[in-house]
Formats: sequence, structure tokens, C-alpha cells
Amino acid sequence: MATDLVKARGHGFVSLRHPTTIEITKESEMTRKGDCILAVGASKGASELDERLKSALRKGGRLIVTIECAGLRDVIRSMGSDRMTFRDQNSIVLRRSAYVDGRTIGILSNKAAQGIDRGLASRLKDEGAIVFVRLEAFVNLT
Repeated sequence: MATDLVKARGHGFVSLRHPTTIEITKESEMTRKGDCILAVGASKGASELDERLKSALRKGGRLIVTIECAGLRDVIRSMGSDRMTFRDQNSIVLRRSAYVDGRTIGILSNKAAQGIDRGLASRLKDEGAIVFVRLEAFVNLT
């Protein structure tokens, strides 16, 4: 198992309505159009994630993403791919589809922004909210 932790913060424009993606960005601001954005001010982009985590995901490992904020939690399950480059320095993205670009850290996710727990989504609108995103990758060795 390989792990990493990304710390971010909430924002007043968080709506989490996007049906296919979810994004965490290092940008400090966002617009209302960013309906996939979960949190801003992230401590890491895709390129800065732990090398063991990226290696496990490039081997097609399973990814478990646990989002915690103000006592609430939600979990997203995704898959890695040998097509992942982890080049983006600004964002990390999970996708319900199999599309991969430099921001993508998980594909074939079991949920996207609109599937996030609505209580948690409400708390992510607080600009003072601290958001912890724990990433755990597992490679099937059989």
C-alpha cells in the first residue's frame, strides 16, 4: 500500500454538481463555473504526489480517496492506469470515465462531484474549512 495526504480548504463557490469529475486545485480562488472543484489551496498537485503512490497507480492499482472536513467524511474508489503521467503541478482529478491527462490520478471512479455526500458538500462551502484528502493505492499482486 502507498499513501499520501493532500491538505486544502473550502470555498464559498463549491457546488459539487459535475456528473463525471472531481478536482482539487492549488489555485486559491475558483469561479461558480468550477462545479467539479471540491477544494482550493491544495498542498499538492498530481506531479507532487508520493512516488510510490504514482508507481502503484501506473501499475493499475486501486485508489481509495478519503475526504474529511469538519467531522464528515466520504470515500471515492478509483483505478489507476499505465497511461497516467502525473505531470500537472496544479490539480488532481478523479474521473468516472477512462480519460487520462496530466491531472488524472484516478479513473473509473465510483462517484464524481455530484455524488459527494451533501452534508460534506455543504461544509466545503466554508472558506475557513480545512479539507484532508487521504490517498491510498493498492496493487493486486495475484
